[in-house]
Amino acid sequence: MLYAQIKKEIEDGFLLNPNIKTVESVELTKEDKSLCIYVKVKLADGYILEEISEVYRIED
Repeated sequence: MLYAQIKKEIEDGFLLNPNIKTVESVELTKEDKSLCIYVKVKLADGYILEEISEVYRIED
């Protein structure tokens, strides 16, 4: 449930940017105490942008 909420908030946040046409995918993976976030978006000019972020010290 928490992952679904985080994914939705990430997607909604990216769509607030007028230069982003669609969010192609959002993937979350958790390893030990870190969370990796992979986002792929399609920009208004047709380019694809991929972003990978890692957040450390995630508390359960």
